[in-house]
Amino acid sequence: MGKIKINVILALVMSLILISPVSNISADPKTDLAGYTEEGIASWYGPGFQGRKTANGERFDTHEMTAAHKTLPFNTLVRVINLENGLETIVRINDRGPFKRGRIIDLSHASKTEIGMGGLAQVRIEVVTPEELEQAEKLEEKELQPIDLFEETLPVSSIIFVEYNKQRKGNDESLTDEEFSDLFTQFRRVKIKVLTPDAEDAGETIYQKVNEDAVKNYFDVTEKIRFVKGFTLKVGEFKDKSDAYELIGKLEANDVNKIFVQEKISTTDKTTNYTIFAGNYLSGRDAKSDMKKLEILGLKNKLVRIGS
Repeated sequence: MGKIKINVILALVMSLILISPVSNISADPKTDLAGYTEEGIASWYGPGFQGRKTANGERFDTHEMTAAHKTLPFNTLVRVINLENGLETIVRINDRGPFKRGRIIDLSHASKTEIGMGGLAQVRIEVVTPEELEQAEKLEEKELQPIDLFEETLPVSSIIFVEYNKQRKGNDESLTDEEFSDLFTQFRRVKIKVLTPDAEDAGETIYQKVNEDAVKNYFDVTEKIRFVKGFTLKVGEFKDKSDAYELIGKLEANDVNKIFVQEKISTTDKTTNYTIFAGNYLSGRDAKSDMKKLEILGLKNKLVRIGS
């Protein structure tokens, strides 16, 4: 969950606790509900209730991170974990329900989307105090500190090529801005070759070698790529090409919609390392849910800034 969402929730808790009607259960989850957990079926409610009054007097907004529970005090913060996929979110209780047997919480549309839920899901709920939420936010910020793909992890003298196999309009030896943009918007798999020579070895001979090997499918984008904005997730690094492509197959089988394959070729010791990246995001926080999904697949991942 993003920092803005967390701050909004905290602000609402502090203000609404002063105006909410008194519940028949103490409204101090810190002292009375510490360690409270419950497992069962989550459902959701949305468009038909939009704008109606909730049980605590607020107007229901299906775009907010709220939920209904039968007994938890209003404004209690609850972590909801989808036991079917491991995704989780934090909601604020502002309504009563659900009233169907076996269901333990009713989520807003925004909340159910955060945990990748369809109609129903088996979940675990845990009461969270504002202090715990603040600690979680600090941990999340630490996790989302990215490394920079082309400035911190590669030598300055590196030359960067990308494979471009789509039918081209001309025979120019460089990609147009439109073609370069295609790589990050239309291609599912983007193959990158990075040459990391000593400074005195960088030059025309290396450029020719790459294009001879690739039958001119590769284009030098050393200058262009440093201006790309966005983020991706590093999911694996290999010396063996077959291991790298085995991971690529796993990612594609699990519907990862963007894969970057980086071949890092050293002209000094004649070795090649393969690094696989998954996803393409406008911000680090946009990548958060996919980071969790990759962890569930058994893949450790690290947030990486694509450009400067």
